[in-house]
Order: sequence, then structure tokens, then C-alpha cells
Amino acid sequence: MFISLFSLSKRCLMLLLLIVLCFAACKDDDLIPSSSDNTADIEETTIKIAVILPRDTLWERTIAWAQTNLALANAFVQPEIEWYDETTIDVESVASELANRDDIACIIGCETFENTQTVAYKCAKTYKPMFTFCSSADLARAFAQRGFYWGLRESDITQCEMLLSLAALEGAQKVSLIATDDLYGQTFVDWFAFQATELGMTPTSVATFSSVDESVQAFKEAYETGCDYIIVVPSGPEEVLAISESGEYWNSLYADKAATTATLGEGGYVNFEGVAASADPSSGFSIAYKAHYGELPVPGEAELYDAVMIACLAAAYQQMHTDLDMNDAIGTLLNTEATSQGGWIAGNMRLYFEEIAAGGTPAISGATGLLDFSSSNYTTIQYSTYTHWMYYFGAMANLDYLSRRSSDRTSSYLAGWEWNNSKSQTFDENQTDATYTTLTGNWAVVIAASSTWTNYRHQADALEFYQMLRAQGYDDDHIILIMADDLAYNEKNPNPGVVCRTLDGDNLYVDVRIDYDLNDLTLEDLNIILSGTADADHPVVLGSGSGDNVLFFWSGHGTTSGLVWNDTGEYVTGEMLNRIFTRLSDEDRFRKMLCITETCYSGGVAEKCEGIPGILFLTAANGQETSKADVLSEDLGVWMTNRFSSVLLEYLEANPSRTLRELYLETFNKTLGSHVMMYNSANYGNVYLNRTDEYLAIN
Repeated sequence: MFISLFSLSKRCLMLLLLIVLCFAACKDDDLIPSSSDNTADIEETTIKIAVILPRDTLWERTIAWAQTNLALANAFVQPEIEWYDETTIDVESVASELANRDDIACIIGCETFENTQTVAYKCAKTYKPMFTFCSSADLARAFAQRGFYWGLRESDITQCEMLLSLAALEGAQKVSLIATDDLYGQTFVDWFAFQATELGMTPTSVATFSSVDESVQAFKEAYETGCDYIIVVPSGPEEVLAISESGEYWNSLYADKAATTATLGEGGYVNFEGVAASADPSSGFSIAYKAHYGELPVPGEAELYDAVMIACLAAAYQQMHTDLDMNDAIGTLLNTEATSQGGWIAGNMRLYFEEIAAGGTPAISGATGLLDFSSSNYTTIQYSTYTHWMYYFGAMANLDYLSRRSSDRTSSYLAGWEWNNSKSQTFDENQTDATYTTLTGNWAVVIAASSTWTNYRHQADALEFYQMLRAQGYDDDHIILIMADDLAYNEKNPNPGVVCRTLDGDNLYVDVRIDYDLNDLTLEDLNIILSGTADADHPVVLGSGSGDNVLFFWSGHGTTSGLVWNDTGEYVTGEMLNRIFTRLSDEDRFRKMLCITETCYSGGVAEKCEGIPGILFLTAANGQETSKADVLSEDLGVWMTNRFSSVLLEYLEANPSRTLRELYLETFNKTLGSHVMMYNSANYGNVYLNRTDEYLAIN
């Protein structure tokens, strides 16, 4: 899944080259080649770069070094830095101001993922160029194709893969994850179980923590699952030290925030290792940095250096090509393919500026490495370099440098959406099909089990499902629609009366009959509605009989405890759903039933319902995985749909008559990031023969 940048046979040669780079980089002015200076007649200008980072010596000296080298390079664009201390400012108000200032060429930031998200939303409004080394998969996926969000580090989907791959190389068959409960930890939570499954391992548990004490408890509970390795994603050194001091020594691998000076200064733990982002060693940046400052750079410094350099080069390119804006200029430069390292050194930067002045487009490399950006999606880097480190008896050792470069999959934010699911289910094509009575009617139950604007996507998906049913011939008397109905005229909705599932989609809030407001219902109310016995408080109930097929669609949140019921703190557990559906089966209340659940961990609920005759479950994820949101709207400030629902609805609307196996394969192959699962086929019938038109094609 990843490759080592160095084999042992090559390390001596590489070390020699790096030593040469080190001495050369320590005296950049000696590296400036004699050449015709195309920049002599070009007036020197400055660009204002806003930096939103803590006022920390490490960040400040990295920028100062970049400024020094740009001056040595005789660059005809020089950076003027406006620094905003991330720890003291109101990030939202500052980001809003900077995004709207014409004199700010670009923004670089932030250190925390939450602040990066805030700044990205503001920059999206004005397409202000933003450079970041934030590695949240959600942010990369939300903004990477917008043309302003320049990610200089791969998403943590790759870091999660590398941690799991290292565990697999050690022979691990069962793995657990504990992660900080924030935007940083979320990427690992989202992708851990999916990747572990694809790598041939069994995920035994996924847990989050919000405090030091919770991290220790989570580690102990993961250990008790009998796993071979625990992947730990801490928010900082406190959790690492607490876990190490707890006496629970077990095979574990740590994500990059464990590799900090604060962590390493405290103890002498033998089996303390993990993965962290690093500059490509072939660039010479790390070793030159150590020669300058006596220590290695921390993750983020190489990306910060590159951001300043790229911004100045892009401003120069824009100056020579006045028809381009700043983002176009950045994209043009990053859409080249560098073949040599060391472009960050003053002498090489000078050559870049000279080529730009002569009307050319240089193929640039940087401190991080070759700056591999995809020609089709060039706003996020394709490949980062990582170090496999170990803290061993008081000293940090880099065991190897790792990269996905030359792998058979793309990387950056696309690593999430371009993983090819290989662990699909198999079904018996020769299974004897069940015998059912003649189909006489169809019913549907559509539930959006969350409320509030933040959860927009769940109601949007439910409305799309409802509109699809109406288009297929269902009347409102045979659809039970349950949703909070707090989107169309929400104060945050810029288009009152409109709810869409895609950026340019149709209004789904047209001729809609909502039977129950989610906020008015309890789980007991749901039980009564499905029971079929109407009363004054429940006039609309599921009136299906022995000849009716029932289509059940649920969109909302889920945990390992069950399907979340609004914000009540209650869950529809697998056992509860089993009791409801078993009663319906015993009472001959349906002929066949297809239950489609779009929630995280939805497979865990479906597993509990296996054995009930005539019911088939299609779930967005297995019992250990999260499902993924899809299509972000900056105008609305929300995700508009879920990936599984999007694939499912588009396929069913275009293909209302397909076999259930074809439906499974379509959703499995295109719902990337989770494993779509089908449950209880043995008690339903042959999925090669049973078709979707039994539920849809009823015109």
C-alpha cells in the first residue's frame, strides 16, 4: 500500500547527497548560478501574505528563512507578512476580514483543524487563495475542487492507512482504534474500519475520547478486545504520557501529534512509535534546517516554507500573465511535473523567477518535495512523505521514510474516494428462491431521524426518496413521511421554501405531505405507527397486509449503540427493530420488506434482525464503519447529501427495475469510504432473481 523511499542498499548514496545539500543550503548565496538575469528590468513588488498561526519561534524562523532565501534569489516579488496570532484572535472575524481584503494576496493557516475549517469557509465566499497543511479528510473533500484551497499535505486517510499497514506488516489480524473526539481524530474514525477491512484485518473496536482520563480508559478497553495492535490518535502529549504511565503496555502505533517535543521530553518508553508527516529527505530541507537551527523541523514547517515560496512565484507569474488571477497562477505552476529536488534553495528559486520573467512556466519543487499535484485536481497535493519514528530509551529514531508515491492508487483527498472496495459480499446464485403470495400493493415508510440545519442532508435525502416514490406511482396514502420539517423556512436558508440535495438540483420541497413532525414523536410513537393500529394521536399508520411489499428508508445518525432518534439521547437498537419487524412478520403485515438504512454503523442494527423471513437489509456501512457525507454547499454551510444515499437514489431513479444484486453492486462500488452491506438474504430469497421493481415500478 505504500513504499519505502530508501532501501538499505541506497542509503549511503542518499546520505552523501544530503550532506552535500546540507552544506550547500547553509550558504545559499554561493549556489546562485551565473546566468542572464531576465528580471533586471522588472520592477520589484511585494505581496501581503496573511499568516494565521501561533506566534511561535518555529513558525517565525521558517518564514524568516523563506524571506531570506527569496531575497538572495533576487526574486522580483517579495513577501510582506501580516501575522495573526491564532491563540489570541477571533479567528472567524479575522478570517472574514482577510477574505474580503483586496490587498491580501493569500492566507496561510491554521494550526488547529477547527480554525482551518473556519478560515476555509470564509475564503470560499471570495475565492481568496488559502494555503494549509491541515490534513482533515473532510476539509480536503469539501474544498479541494473549489479552486482556492491549496493543501500542501495529504489527508490523514493516508496516515491512517500507513499506521494500519505497519500493523499488518507486524502480522496483526485484529486492530482497534482510539482517537481524540475532534476534527483531527474524525478522519481516523471515519476510515479506520474501512481500511482495516480492505487490508485484510478485523477491526475489533473504535472509540473516541475527550479527556486524558478517557484516553487511558479507552486504551484499556481496546486492549480487552483481544486485538493485536491499537492505533492511537492523541490530541497532544498529555494523552500519550498518561497511556504510557498507566502500565498498559501493548502493541500500539501513534499518529503524528504524538511525535512532539513535549511528549519526547518526559519519558523513556521503549515501545513508543508511530508515523508523522515529514519533508521528503531528498529535498535536503530537513538536514539543512538542522544545520541552521540545531534541530529537525516539526511537521508543518516545510509546508509553511513552500506556501510562502509558491505565493511569491504565483504573484510573479500573474504579473507576467495579467489575464490570470492568483488561484489560476498557483494552479498553473503546481500543474507542472518537477523532476529534480531542492527547488526551495535560493539559487534554484532564482532560476524559477528568471524563467517566469522570460515567459516560461517552471516545473517547481519545494521543501516538502516534488510538489506532486494532479493535473485534474491540482488544489491538494497527491503525495506526502511520512517518517516511521520510534522513541527508544530517550532518543528519537527515524526508522524509515514512507510515501504512497508509485502506489496503484491516487492520494491526497482523492485517497478517500478512489479506494477500490475489494471486500464485497458474495451471494449464492443458485439459492432456491422463496415462494411468496401475489403482490397486491406497496407501502413505504420514509424517516429522516435528525433535526436542525446542521443535519440538512438527512432530510434532503428523505425528501428525494419521497419524490422518487411519488414519481414511481406511489400516492401519499401509501407513504408515511416522518421528518422535522425545519429546513425550508429555516432562518439560515437563503432561499426560503427550497430544499435541494445537490448544488444545482431541483427543489424537493414541492407538493410534500409530511405525516409526522419528528420533534413530536417518541420511540413509542414510532412503534405505534408501525403497528398499524390508528388512534387520535396517530391517525396515519402502516396499513400494509399480507400481499403488500414495504419499502423502509431511514436517514440519520448512528452509533454502535443503534440508530439515533433525533437529539433525545435514545436509540433504535437492533433488538428493538427486531421485535418490531418480527411482530409485523408474525401478523402477516407484509409480503416482502426492503429496509435501507443510511447511518453510521448501520450494519450493526441489521445484523440483529437476521432470521426474520421476507426482510432484506441494505446498509450504508457495516457495524464498525461510519457513512460519509457528500456535496458541501458553502452558501448553505452544510453537507447536502450522503454518499450512499446519493449513489442509491441516482441509480434507482435511472434504473427502477434491476435485480437486488445489481443494486448492491452499484452502491457497493460507488459508496467509497464504507462497505455497503446486505443482510438476511438467506431468509429473503435469491438476490439474483428478486428485483427492485417490486418496490418501485408500480405506475
